[in-house]
Amino acid sequence: MRKPTIAKITRKLIRTTKSRFFSLSAIVALGMAFFVGVSSSSDLLAYNADQYADSTNLKDITVYADYGFDEDDIEAVKTIEDVSAVETTKFVDVQAEGKGVSRIVRIHAYNPDSTINRFVLKEDFRRMIMKYWQKRALHCLPMCFPLAQRYH
Repeated sequence: MRKPTIAKITRKLIRTTKSRFFSLSAIVALGMAFFVGVSSSSDLLAYNADQYADSTNLKDITVYADYGFDEDDIEAVKTIEDVSAVETTKFVDVQAEGKGVSRIVRIHAYNPDSTINRFVLKEDFRRMIMKYWQKRALHCLPMCFPLAQRYH
């Protein structure tokens, strides 16, 4: 007695379960298409992120200090090899509460004369923040703005 070959068994299995075979084939094809799309777009995304970082001169490293830096500290950082620019800035963390929701918000100082992190300010800071918090039903802004102005 002759043993059936694997090709015959496979053809018989496909013939008897056509819908399952085509369903699995479609799932595999969709998975492959998704994988190819994501993997091919990652190079483009990395290129665009690099272009944005170069155009806005984003920082390469951040150094934090508990009690701030004095001029000697800043000069010491400037003397490090490959450091082309050093800038100092401030930020404050505030807690915003309202209507049963609490958020921690970090407010950064913005310096339009900065050479590092030259972000493009698309909208007035206060208007933008007001819109953001109004969507989230938090109304702490009168308390937050004096803090933001102190560090601006």
